[in-house]
Amino acid sequence: MIGIKLKELEEYIKTIDEIEPIRFLETYMKQIDDYLKEIPDEQLEIAEIFNKDLIELVERYNEKRIYKSIVINQIYNFIINFSRRSAIESRAALLGIDKTLYKKEMSFLFKGKTL
Repeated sequence: MIGIKLKELEEYIKTIDEIEPIRFLETYMKQIDDYLKEIPDEQLEIAEIFNKDLIELVERYNEKRIYKSIVINQIYNFIINFSRRSAIESRAALLGIDKTLYKKEMSFLFKGKTL
């Protein structure tokens, strides 16, 4: 049974990888927008703190005179990778796959290998 679920997860990952990253992000953000409508106020307050932390981080690197294009590129790559992992983890949860069961297999999937 777990093999079938892992295979389905693998297919989902392949589907994600075939989509242009910016298109994947756009689609995933629409899903997140729906989810954010139900977020408790406490989480939104934490989000504001997180936003301030991000601003401070970017400003610190601006003070170090790092090119804005580098900052943008690094943030973009981080968001794409973080979103991809989040989407995969969400799909695994929907399939009822415990993270400890697919962690080893995921390392192969993230490297582009098949099960």
